[in-house]
Order: sequence, then C-alpha cells, then structure tokens
Amino acid sequence: MVAGIDAYRKNYSRTKRRFENLFNPFVMIPELEADRVALGPNKARARGVDLQVRGPLTADVSTVLRYSYMDAEDRFGSDWVARRWSQRHTVNWMLAWERETFDLAAAVTWHSGWRGATPPAQVPDGEVLPAESILNNTELDDYVSLDLSASRTWRFNRAALSVYADVTNVLGRRNVAGLDWDASEEDGGFVFERSTDVLLPMIPSVGILLVF
Repeated sequence: MVAGIDAYRKNYSRTKRRFENLFNPFVMIPELEADRVALGPNKARARGVDLQVRGPLTADVSTVLRYSYMDAEDRFGSDWVARRWSQRHTVNWMLAWERETFDLAAAVTWHSGWRGATPPAQVPDGEVLPAESILNNTELDDYVSLDLSASRTWRFNRAALSVYADVTNVLGRRNVAGLDWDASEEDGGFVFERSTDVLLPMIPSVGILLVF
C-alpha cells in the first residue's frame, strides 16, 4: 500500500470578475438563464487537505481511497461567502479486479452537498436584492453515487477490440444539483416557491472500441 497527504492554503488579493448562475448552474445554456449574475469579490481564499491510500489487495484486486477537505470563500466588502463548489468533505473509493483480458470495477463517490441560494420569504415590490446577500447561503443534500464498469478485450496481431459496459448511479439516487424558485406577486411584493433540480438517474451505457 502507498499513502500520501497534501495540504494547501491559497490567498488571492486580486480577483477577476466572473459570472455564475445564482440558483442552478446545471443547465444546457447557463448564459441564457435569468439567474445569471456578475460577481466581483475583492479577495478570495482556499484551503484544504487531500489524503490518498492505494495499492493491491491481492494479485488481481487493487483499491484506491481518497479523502479531501476543502473550503473556498470569496470576500464581498467585509463578508466572507462560501463558493458554490466549496464541498467540505469528499470521499472516493474504487475497487478494481483485473485479468489479462477482463476488467471489473466499482466506484463510490460521496461529498457534502453543493450550495445554492435561498431568497427571503418575501421581497417588497421595488426592492433590489443584492446577489451577494443570498449567494450560496444554502447547503444542498449530500451527493452519493455508485458506479460500475466491466470490459472484455480481444487482442490480435496489430489490433485490439474491447467491449465495455458502464452503469452510472446504480442506486438511482436523486442527487440535488440546484434550486429553482417560482416568483408570484402577493401583498405588494413577491413570494417564492421552491423546487429542486436533480442530476441524471441511473444510466447504463455500452460501447465497442477498436485500436489498431
């Protein structure tokens, strides 16, 4: 077995203006969505630790286990705000069985939920709500995915033919990716009704690869 650890801390005193989708970035064309906002933090910082253990369990079976802690924030004025992808804890584990022409693998991924934005219950008509005041103020549900893959290879004199099958999100878990808000006018202001957007369900795929 081989083990390793890395730690880092980064401070940014000069940052570039960027664009993000405030509620849900997992859309086909994010630039056309109504929740697209410009962000201009005056400072930023990131810090974290990565741990990894990998190696063989038997002659045919190997494994990799990774853990990461990460915290990334932007500063707007005097307030520090977590970035959307600042998922505090992440665990990846993979188990692989390999023979000369046949491979099987299983991988599990878990991480703390991504972040989204939740507006106040009601916003008075005519009031402007700064994006920074609600940016990434909500932590979504944890992400979990179990993925499986298998492949078989036939080798010839100058070529190799592989057939593979993969199944992503075997458990069919509804991993929340973002929030959607429907606004309606009520009592001189706007109220919001929340719904969630989830990532893809269980997806099987098969393919053939010819190398020569």
